[in-house]
Amino acid sequence: MSRISRSGGVVFCAIIASLSMALGGCSSEEPETPKRGYPVPSEFCGLNVSRGALLEIFKGGKRIKKENGAPWGDKSGLDSQGCRYDIDGLPSVDLDGNWVSRDYPVRTPDPKAALKKYYPSAKPRRHNGRYDSATWLHGFVVTLKCRSHDENYRYDWFQLRLNVDHLLHKDDAARTHKEFEKLATGVAVEAEKRLACEGK
Repeated sequence: MSRISRSGGVVFCAIIASLSMALGGCSSEEPETPKRGYPVPSEFCGLNVSRGALLEIFKGGKRIKKENGAPWGDKSGLDSQGCRYDIDGLPSVDLDGNWVSRDYPVRTPDPKAALKKYYPSAKPRRHNGRYDSATWLHGFVVTLKCRSHDENYRYDWFQLRLNVDHLLHKDDAARTHKEFEKLATGVAVEAEKRLACEGK
């Protein structure tokens, strides 16, 4: 391999930088993998979600602790379904699941409106796929059509909300939204299997 002089190297870098700002100089390195002193969960709040997706949302740290909510399908209303993961003693990843009813409109089935209600400063993006969902830079809301009932209410939807305390990709909002959209679908598919929706 031929050597490049110091002055020649500077000129070379200037040329490359002018051709593509994405290179950021002579090198284009991927961000470092978070240093985790804990194992990434093999399941997500009891749901079989892609491990690759989970690697994106669990940040670096030494210790992880899981706080369980109500079991999936619970209708007692005493606690949200899902769970929360604390990393080094601080809340980091929180998955909430709740029933939504036409007769008791405290919660809206519209995921974008729900995101704005929970996080007024959010700038959500709507996604129309298998499930109605909306994402922002710290998570998602996804709504499933799922009819069910208990002795007091009839339910028409089930809604899942994910909040992550850190940014997945600081300089790439499009990638962040895309990954949360994919994760929202994966979580909804698995949650639906545990809800015993009427007519399904």
